[in-house]
Amino acid sequence: MRTVILTSILFFITPISWSGDIDLSITITPSIFNTIHEDDTGEFNITITNNGPDTAGLNSPLSLPVSIDTEIINLDESYFVAFSINPDIAQDCSFYTTILEPLPGNPAGIIYSFFTPKISAGQSITCYGLFRIRTDINARKIEWSSFSYGDTDTEPTNDIALMNFRGQATPVPSLSIYSLILMALMMMAFAYRFKTKA
Repeated sequence: MRTVILTSILFFITPISWSGDIDLSITITPSIFNTIHEDDTGEFNITITNNGPDTAGLNSPLSLPVSIDTEIINLDESYFVAFSINPDIAQDCSFYTTILEPLPGNPAGIIYSFFTPKISAGQSITCYGLFRIRTDINARKIEWSSFSYGDTDTEPTNDIALMNFRGQATPVPSLSIYSLILMALMMMAFAYRFKTKA
């Protein structure tokens, strides 16, 4: 019985003692994409920095313990963008797509993720990606966030970065030449009317 209790205590304490204190931050370049249309493609990069004090993922059993993930993107009519890794650039990142089964009341979802090896304190890794716009949009944002398996992030406020996609602005209807002439005549009539009253 004593062995079982000691083993249980070690089992619950060990992951805590293995976890490191880290401060991950991410930046996306560029973070704003203007005048986006259906089937447009583009490049971007995400840089993840470990501000320390410990190495991110040091005690993880995973070979790629640090991830940068999108928010859950619903696979419905609002599914406007798809991501992939840029195969033309050598990098230390791997890329995975996770499909989430639909839950009652929610559509199926998708999460795009870059995975990196361990990151020493004060070091950065840059992941290079591509995007493709699936449908025309007005303005949408995608949130990316960082995570290190088995570590405690001491400053979670800098773990999130946004990609802003801005579609073409809705055009203001222009007037025909006849409408412009009519509007000018009406303005002259009002000006004449008020001038004669004074």
